Amino acid sequence: MKLIPPLLAVLTVAACGAPPPPPRTVNDLAEDPAVLQGLAARCEADKKAKFTDVECANARRAMDRLGSADDAKLHDEREAEFERQRAERRAKDEAAKRAASQANPPFDPYSSPVATEPNPAAPKP
Repeated sequence: MKLIPPLLAVLTVAACGAPPPPPRTVNDLAEDPAVLQGLAARCEADKKAKFTDVECANARRAMDRLGSADDAKLHDEREAEFERQRAERRAKDEAAKRAASQANPPFDPYSSPVATEPNPAAPKP
């Protein structure tokens, strides 16, 4: 009889232990890439948890989100580089066009010389 109350006290304390921490959210995982990589490795190692664990699903979503953000950033950088190259090409083409027009001025009928002598090769009437 003296053994039952302490045993009940120990069982009660053990049962009232701290609850497990809640699963990490997608935002938490996206903000901490080291934890995300570790969790992804754990989920890859445990195939059952990969499909049933909430943290594994959140890790997949966080990796997708980070991947899309990287893709958008890369797309913006490529777009800016394309626009810069386009502007350089246009400037180069305009400079070449200006140089060609200055080297060979177009024919101006109002400032061209007028021939007053008859053409000796022309047939006589």
